[in-house]
Amino acid sequence: MKLSFSRVITGVVLSIAAGCGPTKPIDPPKPMYSDLGPKEVPDFLKNTVWQQTDLANSSPLRVSGFGLVVNLDGTGDTRAPNPVREYMIKQMQKHGFGSSMAGLRTLGPEQVLNDSGKRTAIVRVDGYIPPGSHQGQSFDVQVSALENSNTTSLHHGELYETDLAPRGADPFNPGGGLINPMARVQSGPIAINPAYALDDSSPTRNQKLSMRYGVVMNRGIIADERPIVLKLRQPERRLARQIEARLNERFQDSADDRYAAVSGSRGSKTAVAKDEGEVWIYVPHTYGADWERFVGVAMHVYFNGNADYSSLQAQRLADKAEAEGDKAPLLDISYCWEALGQPAIPAVSKLYASTNQQVSYAAARAGAYLGDVAAQETLGRIARTPNHPFQIDAVDVLAALPSTAQLRLTIRGLLDSDQLLVRIAAYKAMLSSEDPIIVSKEIGAKKLAPLPSGTPSDLAPPPPRGRFILDMIESDGPPVIYATRVGEPRIALIGHRAKIVSPGLLMAMNNRLTIMTDQERRGVQIFYRGDRYSEGASALCQEDLGVVIARLGGETPEISDRMPFQYTDVVGILQKLTDMKMIAATLPGGVRVPALFQIQSVPGLDDEIMAAPSIPDQRPQDVPATQKVTSTATP
Repeated sequence: MKLSFSRVITGVVLSIAAGCGPTKPIDPPKPMYSDLGPKEVPDFLKNTVWQQTDLANSSPLRVSGFGLVVNLDGTGDTRAPNPVREYMIKQMQKHGFGSSMAGLRTLGPEQVLNDSGKRTAIVRVDGYIPPGSHQGQSFDVQVSALENSNTTSLHHGELYETDLAPRGADPFNPGGGLINPMARVQSGPIAINPAYALDDSSPTRNQKLSMRYGVVMNRGIIADERPIVLKLRQPERRLARQIEARLNERFQDSADDRYAAVSGSRGSKTAVAKDEGEVWIYVPHTYGADWERFVGVAMHVYFNGNADYSSLQAQRLADKAEAEGDKAPLLDISYCWEALGQPAIPAVSKLYASTNQQVSYAAARAGAYLGDVAAQETLGRIARTPNHPFQIDAVDVLAALPSTAQLRLTIRGLLDSDQLLVRIAAYKAMLSSEDPIIVSKEIGAKKLAPLPSGTPSDLAPPPPRGRFILDMIESDGPPVIYATRVGEPRIALIGHRAKIVSPGLLMAMNNRLTIMTDQERRGVQIFYRGDRYSEGASALCQEDLGVVIARLGGETPEISDRMPFQYTDVVGILQKLTDMKMIAATLPGGVRVPALFQIQSVPGLDDEIMAAPSIPDQRPQDVPATQKVTSTATP
């Protein structure tokens, strides 16, 4: 008897099924993201991106590495853990030490590290990459002597090119994260605290500690974009795409095709939905480095982009601000107005003349960013009002606006303010708008290391313009000398032209430096007595302060008379000269006025680099904390 093929198959299947027990249900895959539900927010923040998302990747990213400092004045030490020392030897070979190149590079790595003159040091280099940064953007880095090294000072030292990455300065695995470095530091001089640049005799304990730290200003170069992340509280692809579309619609006028070369598939989009749980956002070029403001606006965007809705919502916000005054969450309201766009201007403009200073400023701030000329005029009035709580903030907003002839005139008028901080803020605003009345000169020009390969030239920082920039801005106000400590090294001379006045004598650097007036020749004599690390130099120059600064910075027709000072030294000398009342200007009527010296405020050497700034809230600067403008929803 023959069985059919189909019956055989059926029997086999049945027998297999009979021999198996009950099947175990397969667990569904766990979701990638948790469902947190929408935030509990005030009514005016409902239906905004803020309600549906949380902010992530919004803290500065720490990157580090080990580097080599050269040209020290006998104060260095190359002592380091064995893994670090071996890593440094490999890096030095990579950068050409031991080849036929000039200078120290004619020596092999071991010879450089074993330098008996203590002119080199192995150091740790740290920096923080800001949120939302773009490829080619520059930042400061901190240089510090290794913990157990005998390096006593980094003064006059120069850092060689160094790669940076998270955990790049791990002493047990140096360079472990540097296969694809996230940033690179161009070679450059190390700036120490200028207060200690001239006095190297009998240093205090704090001075000794400070001299082991320094900053390489504006030489860190970011290798790739760093987006800010919006994490959806209720993960859903449809909602992620909705947020992407709404933000791209709101910021379409801010998109920049220049970033398409480094942004991959996103092109010039501001927002990209990566999956159901995350939307990545990129700071548009119109916001510059102000990622905090961009995030503030993006988080306050309403999903309804209809012009009629925007006008109505703007009026509701205006009514709330007017009714609650300084008790209203004015920062959030101002961001909401800005996020609503130009349809908000009619409602906002009614509050420019409010008797409540906080309401007036919050409205003018939003209106100015939306392009309302009347708001710019209101901010100009606030900036000119002595002791107004938002005086400096108003100047900062004006500085961020697209430059126009009228706006330049408004800011120039602030140079003659009787308040020092207002004058400096006006100078910064003019600098950001490239106001042509600023006369700038490159001092001590020096070629630097090349940019990272692949960096688009139009996204990279400007070509090296010297060891520092001297800016001269003449106005009717008293003379002010302003020096930066972060960002690009700059010295600004603001006001009436200042001179070195007679009689005067300054001696510093253990009497190796002498600056004295020469009444017979109506000039200034500068003498520097060299030591075993630097050659001596002398110069006779005009009394004009700009000329003196240029000579101190190395500008001279004769190479043999070139002064060996770095930016930190020049700043320290200027500070000492102003303390001694040796710098002054003669105002109309023959009145001599001594110059004021102001150095950029830095809370601490570590703080400026290691701490992340929070979103600015433009709070009043002279009222009790309980009366300050508060925000119920600050990212």
